[in-house]
Amino acid sequence: MNSLNRLMLGAVLFAGTLFLGSAHAELTQVSVGGQIRIRMEQWHNTFYPGPRPAVISPVVRIPASVVTGRPTGDLRLGENIVSYFKWGHESADPAFIQQRSSVYVHADFTDDVAAHIQLENWSVWGEDTFRSNYFNGVDGDAATTNDNMELYQAYIEARDLWGTPVRLRIGRQELNFGSGWLVGNNTNFTDFQGLYFDAARLTYTPGDFTIDAFWAKVAENSAPLGEHQDGDFFGVYGSYAGFENITLDAYWLYLHDSVDVWDTRGNIFAEWIEDLRDIDDYGATHLHTLGLRAAGNLNSFDFELEAAYQFGDAGRLGQRFQQNNYGDDNADFSAFGANAEIGYTLDVKTAPRFFLYGAYFGGEDNRDITLREWLNPYSRPDASISFNRLFSNKVYSYFLDENSYLSNVWLAGGGVQIAPTEATQVQLKAAHYEALEAFDLPLNFRLFGKRVFWTGPLTFLTTPSDTDLGWDINLTASYAYSEDLVFRAGYAHYFLGAGLEDGNFVDLNGLLFNGASNRRDDGSYYFIETELNF
Repeated sequence: MNSLNRLMLGAVLFAGTLFLGSAHAELTQVSVGGQIRIRMEQWHNTFYPGPRPAVISPVVRIPASVVTGRPTGDLRLGENIVSYFKWGHESADPAFIQQRSSVYVHADFTDDVAAHIQLENWSVWGEDTFRSNYFNGVDGDAATTNDNMELYQAYIEARDLWGTPVRLRIGRQELNFGSGWLVGNNTNFTDFQGLYFDAARLTYTPGDFTIDAFWAKVAENSAPLGEHQDGDFFGVYGSYAGFENITLDAYWLYLHDSVDVWDTRGNIFAEWIEDLRDIDDYGATHLHTLGLRAAGNLNSFDFELEAAYQFGDAGRLGQRFQQNNYGDDNADFSAFGANAEIGYTLDVKTAPRFFLYGAYFGGEDNRDITLREWLNPYSRPDASISFNRLFSNKVYSYFLDENSYLSNVWLAGGGVQIAPTEATQVQLKAAHYEALEAFDLPLNFRLFGKRVFWTGPLTFLTTPSDTDLGWDINLTASYAYSEDLVFRAGYAHYFLGAGLEDGNFVDLNGLLFNGASNRRDDGSYYFIETELNF
């Protein structure tokens, strides 16, 4: 743990110790509530069925490889490229019903002290079953159940500490800032498991200002002998609400991964040689994000604009872009991101709101190999690092952006939202997606309608992918049966662009390949949902 980490952690723990040591609170009020959310959904012509086969194999260049399990973005020389997307009638067409059930207890004490505990269970219908043999009802394995409530939130809170406008919250908690563009609770994704942080948070509210400072432990990997290899998330988020109906925000977010990586670990002599050459030392990851946000209403107009710049050391990612057994030990984060939306609401009975929106996530793709690099057997690769969307709760597309954080793209769209009745809302929107930096495909051609890739020695021969990713159209509706119960339904259609037929690295913050299909079938998605809050 570096000096900055120790300083911030020490300050938080010192404040918490003073608070806990001086509090003598008595229970004054208890409230209980919760949520039940159930969603049925299905995709068509989108995802690969079963294990993901190679869509470009083998590629003796600097491609990406995601072979098994959850994609990690590992990039190595001469491996296959796989894609989680099929974009054809032979796709998996997954359909399932998921349910999120939660209950909380909130207790208020004297001296402005409170405690909050929330339990949650998220599961897919039919997977968490109490009988292993569902045909004849005989339970052959009593351990098959996985229906356990888990601790989602549990924190202590003290308000107006020592008569000052300061709030302290320590424990497991959600972190939501702004609209959740970079830090949110994950509830907008179709896979709507909540996102919590084990954190300490100080909130200072002098007048029109609100200033939050937090520290969260996102990974605990300390070695038995005390070597720290943890992941920590820090931030300071400030808001100003002194203008009528307008909020201005500024923030600094810092994600620190202290795990060092060596290519030649275990070989002392090789490590010594590499130290002399000043390579093979990738160091810890330091990702800084500086951002500004403005949001509010001006008469019938509403708007939101947010922009952020990221910088810092990205050695651990650079290690994954390997050639000749070495990666990019000088890899850095350096990317710009932005999100914008403007709307206008007509003052009529159905309150139609027309809106335009767009987003930009800076990216790069250095995965090709030039003739000079091909001739030089000792050439070192350059990593491809795009804007990292951290813990975003913003979903742009049910297809491209579903739990995989679309990046290395720009998008623009618009739509209309109306309220036919007081209890219903209907929204129609469409957006176009474009890759910023295209992937240079190996030389390829069509044979009987099937794409064939060059796998010979002249690997510097490439064909750039198209950058047109296509269009996404969404129609959604909601009906509030009561103040507590709401029903929702929606349909989305994706018109596939040539950039997804060729394939580009636009998912998982620009580390996951999407495309290289032999067909160009459009994708579709629909859902039906109900939500009860109590």
